[in-house]
Amino acid sequence: MKEAIITITSDWGIRDFYRAAVEGALLRKIPGCRIIAISHEIACFDMLEASFALRNAWHNFPEGSIHIIAVGGEASIENQHVLIEYKNHYFIGADTGIFGLLFDEKPQKIVAIDIHQDSSVFVFPTKDVFVPVAAHIAEGKNTDELGQLQTAYKEQIPYKPVIEKDLIKGIIIHIDHYGNAITNITENQFKKPAKNRRFQIKVRNDYVQKLVEAYNDVPEGEMLAVFGSSGLLEIAINQGRANDLLGIRLKDTVRIEFE
Repeated sequence: MKEAIITITSDWGIRDFYRAAVEGALLRKIPGCRIIAISHEIACFDMLEASFALRNAWHNFPEGSIHIIAVGGEASIENQHVLIEYKNHYFIGADTGIFGLLFDEKPQKIVAIDIHQDSSVFVFPTKDVFVPVAAHIAEGKNTDELGQLQTAYKEQIPYKPVIEKDLIKGIIIHIDHYGNAITNITENQFKKPAKNRRFQIKVRNDYVQKLVEAYNDVPEGEMLAVFGSSGLLEIAINQGRANDLLGIRLKDTVRIEFE
């Protein structure tokens, strides 16, 4: 069995025991596995932030990696536990709508997980359900054995940009450590209606009328718009914090108006 690579995205923080408990359970069931934290500092129950972090990290890992999503992990009638195979990676979590924010294409397989968990307590599914599922995968067993196959997962329609002939309407989905405000608008979504037309990108009471390729393409302290390393449109200030200086907050509306 080759070395298993397992990532975890959680809102546990680092003060409590949750991270250590899950990592210990993984090492017990999958000796020698490598465990990498995408982040343990996701805001509590914030699917948008969790999806942003994982979406921009998972494809850098080798094929066959297992990605555990611990944010909002409890199962319910509305949100069942699922395993998803996508581009030869494995994703384990609750079907809260987060997978629609992670993927742009239909996955190879979706399995509604139906296994006996490792505990009679139902408030820690990451340890008691997701860890055994990860072990099943790492051992090379057939994932069909984990539950029933299904054809779709939930979508988070409110977080998709609205694209019209002369307008793109999106939102701010993430503010990074530097205060850059990252939208849910991709470069391809921008190019489709742009067609070399002039435009304005508006957020709150400010706007820019051109895109740059790097933050330093404008003078220090000036507002800019750029498609960053995430592939998403960013509103930033060179050497400054756009969120503070422009008053930008999560889920603020961003409008791109074309002439």
